[in-house]
Amino acid sequence: MLSTVFQICNGFGSKSALKWNTRVATGGDGILGRRVALKPARTANRLWAQVFMYYVEAFLPKQAGLMATLSHAVILIVGITFLALAGLAIVRRLVNKEILETNHTAAEAMLGVVGTLFSVLLGFLVAGAIDTYHTAQMHVEQEANGVATIFRLARGLADEDRKRIRYLCREYVNEVLDIEWKMMEQRSIVNHGWESAQKLWEGVVAIAPENDRQSNLHQGIVAAISTVNDHRRARLIMSQSGLPPALWTVIGLGTLITIAFTYMFASQFKGVQELMTSLVAASLALNIWLLAEYSSPFSGELEIAPSMFKLLRRSVFVQPDTPTRYLHDPVEDQKH
Repeated sequence: MLSTVFQICNGFGSKSALKWNTRVATGGDGILGRRVALKPARTANRLWAQVFMYYVEAFLPKQAGLMATLSHAVILIVGITFLALAGLAIVRRLVNKEILETNHTAAEAMLGVVGTLFSVLLGFLVAGAIDTYHTAQMHVEQEANGVATIFRLARGLADEDRKRIRYLCREYVNEVLDIEWKMMEQRSIVNHGWESAQKLWEGVVAIAPENDRQSNLHQGIVAAISTVNDHRRARLIMSQSGLPPALWTVIGLGTLITIAFTYMFASQFKGVQELMTSLVAASLALNIWLLAEYSSPFSGELEIAPSMFKLLRRSVFVQPDTPTRYLHDPVEDQKH
């Protein structure tokens, strides 16, 4: 898709016809899931309108995971920078350089105010999204740790309870890895897994301790499964969360206003203003991409991986469902 930008840029110079069809493989609604056709354009204005609509749709997606890969980040940065330079060229054609030089002082003061306000807003949003991302990662780790605790404590239960609880733990983790995680990557509503979670709850409730040792183990298992369910609910809620469309609209308008203020200057050196405008546009685009990625922790380039659950299935769940080795050994053997 990156070649689309360069072909369109060439079209502005040569005004040649351009036809580009591409499909994005990431799926979803809007620009991320259907064929995009840039039909032949006879004039540069027609090309400008097509490029503008192409990127406006990427700015305001129906889902928060708009920039799913690093290639999309490059497209976003190149697209915003290209539009910013195109707007600068239009302003230079419509406004005399003398007028810009006359209002240079006032424009500089206003740019400082507007740029500071928007940069603070965008910075807080990115910081908040990063904090939410790490919180979601913590919920995943704590949920997996809780399942591991249940699995290990179950080894000290009676034969029937031990085998049942360990089987239900394996079933729960398989549901999370094979079904739930794929649905979270697609930002779909997760309806699977609740049955296996309920079975695990019922299995824990049905445990019948035969002595004080098993009773203590049962209490630990009940506390662990409560932790698992708390972190599971938080994980599923955060997999559906994201920034509201109104906030994305504010971000888009703030970006346009900030870039527009860079047009109110006139440099005596050729290319300096173009470079400054490009740097401002690129930095804004990079922050917008980071915000989009971190606000959708279970999808996109920075998605949280189920590493802890995979570790359980690969290393912990392979243990045999036999009683603990020290359960019936003499005290002398336990010392060795």
